Amino acid sequence: MAESWEGVMRMPGIQASQAGRRFRHPAGTVVPVWIDAAGQSQPPPVTATQVAVRVVLAAIATPAAVALVLWLAWRGLRWRLDRNRLARWARAWSRVEPLWTR
Repeated sequence: MAESWEGVMRMPGIQASQAGRRFRHPAGTVVPVWIDAAGQSQPPPVTATQVAVRVVLAAIATPAAVALVLWLAWRGLRWRLDRNRLARWARAWSRVEPLWTR
């Protein structure tokens, strides 16, 4: 029978000797075991520190990713414009070059 405490479902009756095989605790040790609705053990929920680390990483990674995308778009546009400019230069030179080489 499960009991709820502070919104967390707790299942009495899980023996430490059973949990000890998976989590490597000696028999008789009280260990928190998190389970899902199907009764399968799950990792514990993230801590406040883990959340803070993830927020900081996201705060660093997001602007970096946006900057990278913008830089790549700028480089792609620059490549396309340079290619077009060089093609126009080649066409203009093909018209002028015969006059200069006489």
